[in-house]
Amino acid sequence: MNLLPKLRNEFIQVLWKRFRQDYGPAEQLAQFISDREGVVPLDHFAIIELPNPLGEDRELETLLVAIGFKKEGAGYLPDKINDFCWFVEEDAATKSIQAALPKIVLGNFRLGECSFETKRVIERISQLPTLNSAMVLKLAQEVRDGVEPSYFRLLSILIETFTRRPCLSPLTREFQRVQEENELMAWSMLFGREINHFGLSVYALQHFASLEAFNHTVTEKLNFRLNECGGFIVKGGPQDGIAQSATVNTYTSKKLTDGSVTVRSPFLEFVWRFPITASPTSTWKDYFQGFVAKNANRVIESVYRAEA
Repeated sequence: MNLLPKLRNEFIQVLWKRFRQDYGPAEQLAQFISDREGVVPLDHFAIIELPNPLGEDRELETLLVAIGFKKEGAGYLPDKINDFCWFVEEDAATKSIQAALPKIVLGNFRLGECSFETKRVIERISQLPTLNSAMVLKLAQEVRDGVEPSYFRLLSILIETFTRRPCLSPLTREFQRVQEENELMAWSMLFGREINHFGLSVYALQHFASLEAFNHTVTEKLNFRLNECGGFIVKGGPQDGIAQSATVNTYTSKKLTDGSVTVRSPFLEFVWRFPITASPTSTWKDYFQGFVAKNANRVIESVYRAEA
């Protein structure tokens, strides 16, 4: 019996549970939606890493492909020198929007476009990945073949790799230097592979006719504050195939080597995807499933110190 589908689902649920435990608004929202809908449909989650000074880091990508995700698309945020790509479950197209696992978005930065000072900081604090790719592929095949001990071993590797912090803590002056140049990169220096945000599939919910209606509800009933970067709460629309809004969470303290700094915590994103077929059903493939860089560029600023 192929255990990879079970592994993928448990892996995602562990990350979602950890996210809810770490960030109160996520648990608050999950309970609010569960009480009304029964389940919380997740659209995606994002991890933004520091660049590897010795070359492109494919540690996370290797794991995702091994367990049955495939790379579906990519984009670039020029003013943040941030490349991102996203992965989808290999059989997502055949599933309903409620049953499909969330997309996994991986972001990284172009170190070659950073200043000399920022490069020097990144080179000092970045640590090389230690993933044994051959072992991972072997374990994944054994999980596909139904070997239970390999299932638990691979699940442990997944959780450890996707949550560990593959960098040293910067000095205060190093953090401030990078923050002046690239606030998103500075944020990533502190959070490592901690999830930047989880996105909720609002379009899959039964009790909301639009993203605007959902936004109104969470601000009125849950007292959520929403991202207004770019002058609008909703980024995108039918012309893009996707509309998004996001919370602006409270500040959190992060320890540095010689002190601490206060930065914004991770956030929640709300996603409304529009149909791409004339007669859409509830099937995943009937809706636009990509991302639009110009909208993502503003959504990600939920982690900035103040709205731009």
